[in-house]
Amino acid sequence: MPKVGEHAVVCGASMAGLLAARVLTDHYDRVTVVERDVLTDEAVARKGVPQGCQPHALLARCAQILDELFPGYLDELVEAGAHRWDDGDLSKFDISFAGRCSNGTCAAGCSRCPG
Repeated sequence: MPKVGEHAVVCGASMAGLLAARVLTDHYDRVTVVERDVLTDEAVARKGVPQGCQPHALLARCAQILDELFPGYLDELVEAGAHRWDDGDLSKFDISFAGRCSNGTCAAGCSRCPG
């Protein structure tokens, strides 16, 4: 893919910021992510992400895109304790009125915090 520029800057290391940075690497020679919080290799709470310890879910299409951009990402999430389920199985939760269906796609859920 042809490059459109030398340097791109992304403000924020949120999921959106990191995904934007990943896509920009296909179009720029260099990508810099600027983040005000100190980032570590550990799963720790961040001041700028107060919702970080809440459960998070990657629905099927998001999980598929993440695994295409970062091969092995979902396997790493599962190894770190995330749960995978068939996306159609969400109807098992008491919030569905449509009944149970299986569509053969996979979703994942986890928290950003240890524990």
